[in-house]
Amino acid sequence: MRRKQTCGAYARSTGNPCQAKALSNGRCKNHGGMSTGPTTVEGKLAVAAATSKRMAAGQRKRALEGF
Repeated sequence: MRRKQTCGAYARSTGNPCQAKALSNGRCKNHGGMSTGPTTVEGKLAVAAATSKRMAAGQRKRALEGF
């Protein structure tokens, strides 16, 4: 039987380990699993270019319909 892998990060206040399901790196999304996004200027420009390209492909109209 395969057990689910838990995060195991210890809380400062209680000292108990986190029981959340771990991602592939061994920690849960709250303890080091999620990306923080681009931090360099080049990375932010790349994301902006990709977003504007995607929005130009017809999603702009769908995205703005709710406003």
